[in-house]
This record gives sequence, structure tokens and C-alpha cells, in this order.
Amino acid sequence: MKKTLLKTSLREIRTTPGRFLSLMTIILLGVAFFVGISATGPDMKQAAKTYYERTNLADMTLYTPNGFQSSFVEKIKTDSLVKEVDTQDRVDVTQKNTQDVIRLFSYNDPKINQLELIEGRMPKQKNELVIDALAKETKGYHLQDSITFESNDQLHEMTYTIVGYVASPEFLSKDNRGTTTLKNGSLTYFAYALPDNFKMDEANQIALTFKAGTTAKQKEQAKAKFDTLFKEELKKQAATLPEVKQQAYLMQPLLLTTRADLPGYEEYEQNADRISSLSTVFPVIFFFVAALISLTSVSRMVEEKRLEIGTYFALGYRPTEIASKFLIYVTLACVSGILLGLSIGFYLFPRIIIEAYGQVYDIIGYQTPWQWPLVLIASGVSLLCTVVVAIFVVRVELIKVPAVLMRPKAPKAGKKILLERLPFFWRRLSFTYKVMFRNLFRYKARMWMTILGIAGCTAMILTGFGLKDSISEMIPLQFDKIWRYEAIVTLSQENQPTIEKLSETKDVKAVLPIFTQEVTTTSSAYAKQTVSMIVPETKSEVPDFYALHQAKNNKPLLLSDDGAIVTQKLANLFSLQVGDSVVVKQTNNQELTIKIAGITENYVNHALYLTPTYYQEVAKKNPTYTTALVTFDQSLSSKRQDELTSTWMKETDVINVSYLSKVKTELESSLGVLTIVMWVLIISAGLLAFIVLYSLNTMSVAERVRELSTIKVLGFFDREVTFYIVRENIILSTVGTLVGLGMGVLLHAFVIQTVEMDTTMFSPTINGISYVYSIGLTYLFVAIVGVATHRTLKKINMLDALKANE
Repeated sequence: MKKTLLKTSLREIRTTPGRFLSLMTIILLGVAFFVGISATGPDMKQAAKTYYERTNLADMTLYTPNGFQSSFVEKIKTDSLVKEVDTQDRVDVTQKNTQDVIRLFSYNDPKINQLELIEGRMPKQKNELVIDALAKETKGYHLQDSITFESNDQLHEMTYTIVGYVASPEFLSKDNRGTTTLKNGSLTYFAYALPDNFKMDEANQIALTFKAGTTAKQKEQAKAKFDTLFKEELKKQAATLPEVKQQAYLMQPLLLTTRADLPGYEEYEQNADRISSLSTVFPVIFFFVAALISLTSVSRMVEEKRLEIGTYFALGYRPTEIASKFLIYVTLACVSGILLGLSIGFYLFPRIIIEAYGQVYDIIGYQTPWQWPLVLIASGVSLLCTVVVAIFVVRVELIKVPAVLMRPKAPKAGKKILLERLPFFWRRLSFTYKVMFRNLFRYKARMWMTILGIAGCTAMILTGFGLKDSISEMIPLQFDKIWRYEAIVTLSQENQPTIEKLSETKDVKAVLPIFTQEVTTTSSAYAKQTVSMIVPETKSEVPDFYALHQAKNNKPLLLSDDGAIVTQKLANLFSLQVGDSVVVKQTNNQELTIKIAGITENYVNHALYLTPTYYQEVAKKNPTYTTALVTFDQSLSSKRQDELTSTWMKETDVINVSYLSKVKTELESSLGVLTIVMWVLIISAGLLAFIVLYSLNTMSVAERVRELSTIKVLGFFDREVTFYIVRENIILSTVGTLVGLGMGVLLHAFVIQTVEMDTTMFSPTINGISYVYSIGLTYLFVAIVGVATHRTLKKINMLDALKANE
């Protein structure tokens, strides 16, 4: 008997492929989206972790231009926290003709920051080098090409032959290879040559790794300790020099950097977290819709098979055996959807997203393994939404006696609908519209399934378009509206004559000297945040450089000697209101208590704006203005920016020049990849909406085939019969779309708060065109389903459909 039931179950799949495929596809989409988006963030982090471990990325790097004494290097090597130490030579050089700035390292097969050979070989001769693989992409170099540097007193050779292309874990961001004191202040790429090419007596860079288990606090302590050791070594060496040289020797700088200082290191991890955040809500909607469709599909299938169920009962089959017929059908659809969804989700989604981020970051090699916790969650939820629902529906029918099951189900008693009680409206309707409204309220289950299904899909589509808007608008709001300056010039010390020279430069409109310092919050209410404390020299000029205003009404905010203006995101994180105080810690561990006088709209990074008077009051010292903000008369070309940088860098006090246009481009590249994720969401939600409409429409036709055959016999044309059904779809889809737009607004607001990182805030608005796209996409699927329905209705055999079931 069980063999017979199995055959009928398999035959059911063959005779109703549309229902089986729609149920399977919905499960497929839900599982694929859930595991794909959930796995992408961890896959990105694991790819980076594997890459860092394989190449042994340094935990800390120390650099000084004139080289480290061997005694200092030995002290670093013998430190209790240090595991490995590598030393190397480093020099920034300018390439002839192109004026590109290259950071040239000595290559001695390092244990730390190991190179990944992309093409060619490593250098073996004195005049050979390997260069950044990015140079091949952007500059079109080929192996055996020659590169000539401008004269440099730290190198023996100026002309080199390219023998290979490499990737380095130190250089992750393709848009930002780092800063330099040469030319425009930005590195173009890096290269490695043999140590014999360098004239240095002592290595000027130390790369080190810490022992396993070293905490972040211990690393910070080590950083301070190394800085102290370096100063002590300088004093010892200076004592052996003539007095006239001692002061200059003691002024040697030490640059201590950690992984967090590498361009792109923290940004990559934040992007991985953003992707992971998307998996917290959207799969819930997918699975909710899947449960609705499963309930409707199984209910309809069981109702169609009432006579068959009664016959099996009469033949002596047990309820569990009869139930197995339907459970086999649903389980096969569910398991097929799960397996296909897992395969597509774990392989396709992470690959698309990670390769998209490969355009921005140099993370070499990644894998997309199946993550078994996600497999178990996705499988469990899918089985719950289908098989458990099927058990519940079948159980309701199996408690009835065979005599009842072997007769058609009695139709529900007719009754007036609400619209019929409005005669001024009802009597103006034609016959077809009256029938349409009666059918809408007659099949309440299908009505609610359609409305809720379309609402969920529309909400996700609108959220996808809305997130795209929020991400794309954040950058112009910050860089074009709020930050009005265009360049930042960093000085080694406060120097008014240098500021005046900047002001007198051609194309410069205005210059604002500011004091800026990185501080950290010390409140226990939220995780520690890094904040830029900004003190302008002249507060009356601030509106020309910063548009400080309230977010809700755009009311301008003016700096006051009674408190500071804080950026909106920091205020949100710490629940700060005007009149509250926030405690920040300076690099010397001194704590400052700062009163909040205003909250300004801001989307990137945290900041506190203080007047010189208020800063002097809370810090008990005067600010030193070692940074200058610059605005220009007109937008400058890249060539003109490079010319200005070259001119300003000749000043002994200028140590760096950076332009907001380049920072803006880097951020656009980083966040732009998120739009790919948004399109994945939009396409997935669109496919789900199509399947929902197709499934419910197919069921509607199947359960009303006698009714449709009757009106065809009465003389309705094929097109009229089609619109008899399609009108209902349009009405239900319209209601579902309107509900979905409202849900989408709420979902968008929730998701942008989830996706945002601590230092960023997305625009909360959704563009009007996004509403149009969301509505248009839904109605496109309604039209496609309408065409498919028309073809199905034309094939209805009226004689067979109108035969009595008895």
C-alpha cells in the first residue's frame, strides 16, 4: 500500500509541476538569500584573516628617516610581548616623466609582510625590482620594462627593470596606497629591490608581530614604551655628537603605526559587518512569505484531493499513511529548494559581493565554504514553514469521516459584502465589477495571502532602492553640503607666515587655521569612540568651512563660548541632548568634560567643535593651530592640485597636503560596492513577488475552473474571462503595494540603523523615483502573470470542467 501512495505522490508532482516548482523556488530564494548574505560577511573576514596569516602581516611598524641604532633594534627584539622582528630599508622616490611617487623597500625575503607574487619572479640582480600589481592595471607596465627615478641620495641605482608584480598585505586599499611628503602627498604604488641598492647604514623601518594573546591594551602600552625607548636612544647617541648637531639629532621623528592605520584595514572589516547586518531582517520576510504560500498551496492540494483521501480511508489506509502522500510531495519540494538554495547561496552571493569588493581592496584569495550553523538554521526554518504547515493542514482533514470526505465540500453560505450596503456606490457598478468585489471577499484566505505576499515583496524592493538612495546621497550631503573646505594642509608647528603664504597662493579663496586633536570618549554607555576635537582660530569664519546646522530644520548653529557643538551620530550613540556633558580622553590620558551646546547634522566621523575660549577653559591651555583648511575660487583639476601640493610641500613647516575630492572618491568606491548588494536584494525580492503572484493566480484558476467554464459557456470572450481574474489581481496587488510601501518606509528606517557603522550615518530619505520603481516593478509582474493566465484560460476544457464530481 505504501508503494501505491509513493507512486501517487510522484504522479502528483508530474501532473502539477507549476505548484511544485513555485513552492520549491520560494524555499530556494529564502534559503539562498539567507545563507548567501549571512555567509558573505564572515567569508570576507575569513578571507582577510587567512591572507594576513599567510603573509604574516605586521602588528606594528616603526619608521624613522635616518635609521635605527642596532641597540634599539635589539631592545625591540627582546621585548617580552614581541614575537618576530624584521628590519628593512625604505625610501620614497619620484619616477621621472610620470612624477609618480613610489615607496621603495629593500627585499630580503622577509618573515613579516610577506609578498604574494602575482606574475614574474622576485629580484635577483642589483638593478631589478618587483612592483605593485596595481601598477600593471593602472599604468600598463610590462615585464622587462624599465623605470627611472629622479636623483636620490639614498639609492645607488636610479634605473630598474621590472621582473615581477606583487601584492603586499600592507597595502590593502587600491584607492589609497598611503601618504608621503613628496609631490601631491599620495603614494602611487610600491616596489621592492635588493638591499644592495640602498646607501643606508642602518635600516629605517622595523616591522614586528606580537605574541599570541597580547591584548589591545598591552599593544598600546608597548607603543608608548617603544616611543620612550627611541627617545632614550636618541639622547645616548646625541651625547656623542658635537653640541651644534645634538638638537637636530634629537628632533628625529618616529612614526609608529598599527594595522588600524593601514589604509582600508578597518574599512574592509566595517564593510563586512554592513553586509552581515542585512541578514538580520530580510530573510525573515522571505521565510514569512514562503510560509504563507506553503499554507495556501497545501490547503488547496488537500481540498482538491478530498475524494481521494476519503477513498483511501474506505480502503483501510491509516491516517499516517494517507498524510505521508502529501508530506512526500511537500518534503521533496522543500528539500529540493533547500539543497539548491544552499548551493546558490553559499557559492553565488558571496562570490559576487567579494569579487565586487576586490575592485577596492587587495585581499588575495578567498573561499566560500558551507557554514553548518547557517545550513541548520535555513533547513530548520524551511521545514517548519512547509512540512510542519502541511502536517497541520492535512490533520484537519484526516479527522473527518470517509463519507464526508467522499462528497464535495459544501460552499459557504452567501452573504452581503460591505460594499453592497452602500447602494449609492454599488448600483453604479457593472455586473463584472460586482462579481469581482464579491469574489475578493469570498476567497478571503487568497485575498490576505496575496496582499501580505505582495506587501512583503514591495517592502523589500522599496528598501533596496531606498538603501541605494541613502548610501549614494550620504556622500554629497557630507562633502558638498557640510564640509565646505576643499583641502587640508598639515603643519609640523604653528607658523603664521606659512599660513599667510597659503592664503596668498593663486586660486586660494580662504584659509582657516584650526587646532585638531583625536580624542576618545570614556562614557560607559557605549563602546569607545574616536572623536575629532576641532578648534577654529576665528569662529566667525567657520560657516565658510563647516555648515553647522540642526538636522530637522536646517537652522544654523553658531559656536558658543558656553559649550561645544557635537555631531549627530555621536549624540545618538550616547543619547546626548543640549545641556548634557560628555567626557573625552586626550592622548596624554587627560580627561576633559565638555558641555553640549548644539547638535549638528553630520554623516561621516565624529567631531566636537569648540571655540578657542571654551577650549582654553576646559583644557587649561591654549590651542596650537597646526592645521589649515583651504577653500578655492573654483574647482581645481588634478593637475592643478598636484602643482599646489608641490609648491606647498617646499615649505619646511608643511608635512602633508590632502584634498577632500580624493577622500570622497575613496569613500564612493568603498560604499559603491554596497549598491551591488542592494541589486541582489531588489532582484531577489522581485523574483519572490513574481512567484507569489504566479502561485496564487494558478491556484485561483484551479479552484474556480467550474466558475470560469460557466461564464465561457455563457458567451464571455477569452479576453473578458482573463480580465475576470486579472482585475482581482490588480486590486489585490494595488492594496498589497500600498501596504508594502508603508512597510518599506519602516523597514528602510530600521535597516539603515542596522547597516550603519558607529562612525557613519546614512541619509534617511527615499527618493520619489524609488517609489515609482517599486510600484512599476510590482505591476510589471502583474502584467506578466496576466499574460500567462490568459494562455491558461484559453486552454480550459469546458465540458470536462463542468462534469459533476459524483
